[in-house]
Amino acid sequence: MPRSHPSLRWASLLGCLLLCLFLATPAGVQAEETQKNIVETAVAAGSFDTLVTAVKAADLAEALSGPGPFTVFAPNDKAFSKLGGTVDALLQPSEKTALQSILTYHVVPGRLTAKQVVKMAGATSLQGQRIDFKVKNGKVFVDGAQVIATDIETSNGIIHVIDSVIIPETNAIPQVAKRAGSFNTLLAAAKAAGLVPALSGDGPLTVFAPTDDAFAKLPQGTVQSLLRPENKKKLAQILTYHVVSGRIYSPDVPVGGMAKTLSGMAVRFKATSNGIAVNGSNIVATDIDASNGVIHVIDAVLLPQTPRDMKRPSRPMSNRMPDAKGDMRKMERRNTIVDVAKGAGSFNTLLAAAKAAGLVETLMGDGPFTVFAPTDAAFKKLPKGTVSSLLQPRNRKALKQILTYHVVPARVFAKDLPADGEARTVAGRSVKIRVENDVRIDNIKVVKADIRASNGVIHVIDEVLLPFEPIRSSTQDVFLAAIDRGVPLFNHGNEEACAAAYEIALKSVLSLDRNLPTVAKRRIQQALDEAAHSKDASKKAWIYRYAMDDVFRGGTRH
Repeated sequence: MPRSHPSLRWASLLGCLLLCLFLATPAGVQAEETQKNIVETAVAAGSFDTLVTAVKAADLAEALSGPGPFTVFAPNDKAFSKLGGTVDALLQPSEKTALQSILTYHVVPGRLTAKQVVKMAGATSLQGQRIDFKVKNGKVFVDGAQVIATDIETSNGIIHVIDSVIIPETNAIPQVAKRAGSFNTLLAAAKAAGLVPALSGDGPLTVFAPTDDAFAKLPQGTVQSLLRPENKKKLAQILTYHVVSGRIYSPDVPVGGMAKTLSGMAVRFKATSNGIAVNGSNIVATDIDASNGVIHVIDAVLLPQTPRDMKRPSRPMSNRMPDAKGDMRKMERRNTIVDVAKGAGSFNTLLAAAKAAGLVETLMGDGPFTVFAPTDAAFKKLPKGTVSSLLQPRNRKALKQILTYHVVPARVFAKDLPADGEARTVAGRSVKIRVENDVRIDNIKVVKADIRASNGVIHVIDEVLLPFEPIRSSTQDVFLAAIDRGVPLFNHGNEEACAAAYEIALKSVLSLDRNLPTVAKRRIQQALDEAAHSKDASKKAWIYRYAMDDVFRGGTRH
C-alpha cells in the first residue's frame, strides 16, 4: 500500500477528533457505563452462575468479553443441573479442552437475532461444528434444546437462553459412520486401504460417503476386487476422491464449481431437480457432524476422473432420446442466460461487455448461474466515457472483474435470497444482500426478479455493481472510531447520536480523503442522499452503517 500523504494523515486525525468531540456527550457516557458485555451481562443476571464458572474455568472469559460480536445460546443454571455430576467433572483442569469444546459450541460468530434464527436451518459454531435450528409448534429449538428467552442485548453481541446444555459430536468420522449402520462397505474399504487412522485424525475433513446401496450399484465383483491387497493403492485413490480438506457444510458447497479432493483430483458440484449432485451422484443427506469433520451421504460411488475428463462438461444421465434432428444440446442452449438477455432487448451494453470480456461462452455453459443484470439504462448512469473505456482491449481484465462481480455460481431465486446476508460472486468478492420492502444487491435495487433461463436465473438491477477497492488506512481509522463509538449508543437506544456519529465520519472522509476511490465516493454520497430523506434515526444509522461496511470491504475488520 502506498505511503500516506501528510494531508491524509491530518484528515484521519481531524476525522477522529470530530468524532471524539461530538461523542463526548452525557448520552454517550451513559451508554458506555450501562452497556455490559456478554460475560458481565451473564454475571449480573444471576441465573447463569454455572455457565460463568465454566467460562472462567475454560479460560474463555476474556475472549467472550472481546469486541465480537457473538451470539450465545446460553444454558441457565437449571439446564446445567440436568447434567448432574458431569458438570463437576468438566470443571476439573484435566477436562479443560473438553469444556472449551462444549462452551464454544454454544457460541456463533456474528449477531443473530431471534427473527434471523427462525429463518435459518443452522449455523456454524466457534467450536467448528454446526448447530441446528428448528421451529416446531411455535417453539424454537437449538440442537434439541428449547429457546426460552431471546434477544438479550450486550455491548458485544446477543444472548438467547436455552433450557439444556448442547453437546458437540465427540466421535470421529469412522465411528459416526459405523453408528449409522449404512456404511459397512465404505468402512471395510477404508480399513483395507489403510485410511482409518487418517479419517480418525484431527482433520477437519468433509466426506461424501456412499452408502452400502451405492456400492451395490457397482458392477458385480468390483468391490471384492478392490478389497484385495494388490489393489490397495487403487482403492485408496478412489476413497480419497470422496474426501475434501476442511469442514464444508451444505450451504457452503460450491454449487456450479469444483473442490479439490485428497486424491489430488477435483469433484464438480451441480444443482439438480433433486438438490445438489457431486459428479452426478446425488447428495441425499447432509451435515452429519463428526468431531473431526462432516459427512454428506451420496447415492453412488465417485470414480476418479482424469484431467481430460474434468475439462469436458459432465453429461447428465437421461432416459430421453434425441429429437428428430438428434441435437438435444442445441435445443437446451437456445434459452441460456445469453439468449434470454438478447431476446429482452434491454441488455445490449451488458452483452457487448460480456463479449469484450470473453464471457459469452461461459454464460452459455452448463452453469447454473445467477446474474444480477444491469440494463442499458443502468450502464448510462456511469460517468461519461466509462463504458467505452472499459470496452477497450487494454481494459479487458478490469471489465471481466466487474462483470463476474454480477454473477453467483448457483441458481438462486428471489425467495431464497437471505434477508440480510452475502453471496460469493465469480469475481471472488461477495455482494451484500438486503431483503425488506424490496430486494437490494449492494444497495442497488432489483427491479425485476426470477427471469428463468436453461442454465440459471436473471435478476434485473437498475445500476451497475462495482467491486470496491481496498481503502486507505486513514479512512479505516475514521470508520473504526465511528463504529466503535456508535454501536454502544445504538444498542442503548440512542439511535440519533449513533446516526450523527456515522454521518460525521462519512462526511469527513468524503471531503478530506483525496485518494478515496470513485466507487467509494459514490457509495458514501448515495447513503448521505438516502438518509437525508428519512426522519427515522434508526433507519438513518443503518443506511450509514451499510455504507461504511461497503466501503470498508477491503479493510481488516468489517
